[in-house]
Amino acid sequence: MVLPVPKSTQQKLEGLRRVVDISPPATVLKQYLKGEPLQVLSGSQNKLFKHAVVVCVFRKWLDQVPQSLMEIGITTFDRLAFEKKFTSPGAHGENFFKLIWSMHVRLHKSAHLPQSDGAKPDQFHFGTTIFSTEEQARHMLDDIWQQPMSEEEPKRGFRAIIYLSFGNNDSLGMTRPNLDFNPSSMKTTIATMNVQNICHQAGTTSHQDASVEYLLNVFDIKTYDLWNTGNAATYITYAAFLSVLRKDLYFDAKTNPKAKPGKFGQSAKKDSMEVMRCLAEWPTPPPPFGCEKFCTLCKSCDHTPLECPKVSLTCKKCEASFMFWRQVNAPSHSSKQCIFANK
Repeated sequence: MVLPVPKSTQQKLEGLRRVVDISPPATVLKQYLKGEPLQVLSGSQNKLFKHAVVVCVFRKWLDQVPQSLMEIGITTFDRLAFEKKFTSPGAHGENFFKLIWSMHVRLHKSAHLPQSDGAKPDQFHFGTTIFSTEEQARHMLDDIWQQPMSEEEPKRGFRAIIYLSFGNNDSLGMTRPNLDFNPSSMKTTIATMNVQNICHQAGTTSHQDASVEYLLNVFDIKTYDLWNTGNAATYITYAAFLSVLRKDLYFDAKTNPKAKPGKFGQSAKKDSMEVMRCLAEWPTPPPPFGCEKFCTLCKSCDHTPLECPKVSLTCKKCEASFMFWRQVNAPSHSSKQCIFANK
């Protein structure tokens, strides 16, 4: 549920948003991650800025009409939590990454739909995949965007959100089913940043439309099961953080003027892919809602479709469809679960 933002806090957030909007996104993100004030902000605005939370959202829709929302990848990062636990970013920024909470949410009503991009929805490497209703997913997003400045003093209002998107994913969310949730228009959002633009501004690439694979390859990182949206959101966040922190992590005027990973300092002694493997094994709490199993045949959260005792269920509408992909997908769900109104 969207809660009202205290008027005084809303005015401060609006003022912060106006100033941040005219600043280069790469600069804003870099100063935030380094815990340094943004020069164009006042003292009170910088206090709000320091308490901000970075959130990345990456969504996937069905290619065909009705273009149903299928799954959502989400990451959140709190710089204040980093300050309490670490004193340095690590060789490849891994201490930042350890505090990124990664989530992969699959919606009940569309969990049976085929992945046309060949993605593996069951191969999420940075946390727990959960199945949820649309209402649960919307409530979760509202909670992420409405984090109190103080649990003890709710009148202080909410923390600012720096929202990361990638490519046209945010704009697609304005024209396709999106749980009636538009991250960039939320009152707590002080910046909407396209990570492709961040990486271009930071000098990671000369292209403004570089892929996630290309961007992470610059840092000697190979992606796996990228189009699982949970993995995608995590890799996108990594690309943004590494791009703006590149010189801080790798640069040396004499031995590494191009700031290449693995050539200088700590990074020369620690392989970036080994860091990725450790991050995939790093304990990440599951989201506090939804279920880890879901049967698209009988809607039970106790088992998967392969374990369902009602294996004879199949969608009669999709069986009779003139579209071949629907015929093939018919055994994955019952007629009641079907999103199509007719053949």
